[in-house]
Amino acid sequence: MKREKGEYGYLKSYKMIKLAFSLLFAAMISFIIITMLVMYGDTMRVMIVFAILLALPFGKFVVAYIMSVKFKQLPEEKYNNLVEKLDINCGRLLADVMISQYEGVKFYHLIYVKNNQVIAYINDAKFNENKKDYEKWLLNTVGNAKSKPVIKVYEKEQDFIKKVNSISEPNSNTILVDKNLAQIILDNCI
Repeated sequence: MKREKGEYGYLKSYKMIKLAFSLLFAAMISFIIITMLVMYGDTMRVMIVFAILLALPFGKFVVAYIMSVKFKQLPEEKYNNLVEKLDINCGRLLADVMISQYEGVKFYHLIYVKNNQVIAYINDAKFNENKKDYEKWLLNTVGNAKSKPVIKVYEKEQDFIKKVNSISEPNSNTILVDKNLAQIILDNCI
């Protein structure tokens, strides 16, 4: 049940896939090493090269899993409640967004793009001390866009809902800009 970037449930799917591949590679490496020990009594054979080569993809998947494991998606009931209250007919709603940059990864529960505005929601008790960091992160992500969007990040559901519902309808030009902004965000997602 693989989800696409920006869909609700993507985070859970992403973690499960990374964990499954990590376990698969770990099992393959273990199998090769144990087989060599049983058959030859040591690991000084050519077959060890296969185990060494499998260590690289194993490391890649383990690191990806470790980076994502600390993030928790919204409970499904809360997500559905929130989406019901939003007027999202002309905009693009993205869920479970992990944006990667050189400095690390930031997680946004929801990002709404409409009328050259990027509005994000983060359900985190420690959010207020990092609000500017989250806004700057989004600004750096969409910094290559031709238009400079308005970026706001909210912790409180009511503020997020109020802001999203107050955005005016886009014209034909901003619809293309919004599409571009959403695609830039998705391109920078893990």
